[in-house]
Amino acid sequence: NLQDWRAIRGLSAGEIRDLEGYLEIDLPENTRESFQSHLESAVGGKGGYFEKVQAIFESFSSYQYELGFTDDVSVAHIEKFLVDIKSGDCT
Repeated sequence: NLQDWRAIRGLSAGEIRDLEGYLEIDLPENTRESFQSHLESAVGGKGGYFEKVQAIFESFSSYQYELGFTDDVSVAHIEKFLVDIKSGDCT
């Protein structure tokens, strides 16, 4: 039910604090800015938690996905996929 999805709440301050070690990735400032720019562009002024998650998913709808797999899971590879080439397997 879509209403159930829309009723999902975001994480509380306590939950964020408890999960901080899992939610934070140590990124160089320029890389952090690239990721943040993509998120801000995707999410914009969306209000609810579900709406934000849905907007992030939709932000990838114009990307070209390819079958395959790469062992390169580096931040640089993910940034290249996200910002530059917008195609590939996005692993």
